[in-house]
Amino acid sequence: MNVMRCRVSSLATVSRSLPAIAGWLATSLFNMAAAADQRPTIRWLVSHEPPATIVHGEGRGGGFGDNYRKALIERLPEFAHRVEITTSRRREALMRRGEPVCSILMIRTPAREQFALFASKPYLLALPVRLVMQEETAESLRPLAHDDTLRLEDVLGDGTHHLGIFKSVSFDSLIDRQLADIGKGYPDAIRYFDEAPGSTLRNLVRLMSKGRFDVTLGHSVVVHHWTRNDPSIGRLVYIPVASVVAPIPLHVSCTKSLFGQEVIRQVEQLPGLDSLADTAARDYASRLPEEEQVRYRAILQAARRSTKAGSE
Repeated sequence: MNVMRCRVSSLATVSRSLPAIAGWLATSLFNMAAAADQRPTIRWLVSHEPPATIVHGEGRGGGFGDNYRKALIERLPEFAHRVEITTSRRREALMRRGEPVCSILMIRTPAREQFALFASKPYLLALPVRLVMQEETAESLRPLAHDDTLRLEDVLGDGTHHLGIFKSVSFDSLIDRQLADIGKGYPDAIRYFDEAPGSTLRNLVRLMSKGRFDVTLGHSVVVHHWTRNDPSIGRLVYIPVASVVAPIPLHVSCTKSLFGQEVIRQVEQLPGLDSLADTAARDYASRLPEEEQVRYRAILQAARRSTKAGSE
């Protein structure tokens, strides 16, 4: 009888304790979640730049840049991660303000190194920028071509043709210098347009088709994407810019701050970065038109030979 009474008493005690135990567990779980939320957060800034980063529409989140960013996020659990949709202009403004933001598509230039840190090794070599135009414009410029390339000063120097680009876009140091020189000598040759969220090369091409300007600058991988996915923009021609032959290295970049230093340090210490870079290169190459794939393979082979020679 005493044994039975003890068991009943024990069960009653346990029953009365269950709410307290449940409360303790809930509090513990909450505290664990709160601790996880206290991880420093990387805000990844992304703009709609298919096929690199695809913010909306078909293939959303499946660009070659998106895929590389996802691979990094999986390998950086010590940080919380948030993706923010923005423009290249706002991205630079946030970095200048010291916000804890990072990007995978901001091209490294001396001007940007004033407010951004870049990983020492690029994760991808991309083909250099091309002059993009409609077929009839290409025919009119053909007499100016040398070895299937065009010089920017030849195209824009006579006042007949105009270039249209977004204000906030930087291509690479060489192109940027050429544009600055042309702007000084021929102020009306370049027409700048404001960039809005969702702005893409397609927006510029539509303006070009309306006669606002004659040529723009873009990447063949982007031209190929839009000509396949939006027949309304018509057939476009892309021609290499003379003297612009070096590939464009793409680096992970972050705000120039202690936070940015730590993110870049962690990224550079990740195991298997070379394998990730090889995957990114294959992803990028698969989206190029066939003739550009041939050029891209040659560029990669030359880069590997140079790297090997430098290490010997």
